[in-house]
Amino acid sequence: MASEAFWIDVLTGVYQHLRSQQEIILQLSVGMDALTKTLSQSDPDFAKKFDRQYDLSMKGPLGQTHTSVLAAIDLSIEGLRNMPKNVN
Repeated sequence: MASEAFWIDVLTGVYQHLRSQQEIILQLSVGMDALTKTLSQSDPDFAKKFDRQYDLSMKGPLGQTHTSVLAAIDLSIEGLRNMPKNVN
C-alpha cells in the first residue's frame, strides 16, 4: 500500500500540472479575445490595437479569473507540501 507521503506527492504533481494548463488556457483565451475584437476594426494599426486589447483583456475579468484560479491552485499545492508526511 502506498504511503501518505506518496499520495501527497501525487496530488502536488496533479495540481502543478493543472496550474501549467491554466497558464496555457489563459494565454489562448486572452489572445482569442483580443484577436476577435481587433479583427472587427481592421486597419493598418492592427498590431498596436491587438497589443492594446490583449493588455486590456489581461487586466479585465478574464485575467482576474485566471489569477483567482492560479491562487487557489497555489494554495492547494502549498497546503499539500506543508502536510506532515507519515511514512508507513
